[in-house]
Amino acid sequence: MKAFKAEYTAQDDIDIAIMCCLDIMTEYLRFKTQTATQTASVLNELSVLEQKLDHTIALSEKN
Repeated sequence: MKAFKAEYTAQDDIDIAIMCCLDIMTEYLRFKTQTATQTASVLNELSVLEQKLDHTIALSEKN
């Protein structure tokens, strides 16, 4: 709040608090989106590895 208060000196404390809340929420949503993207990427990589393993097992069972 100190940083917002120093930048927006004419604003009331409640306005500063609301701006802080909005900033925190924006940061949280950015983190959540980034985490979801990383999770999807990892799941995709795991799926590719699973397919390769299935293929390798199927080949070894033929021999």
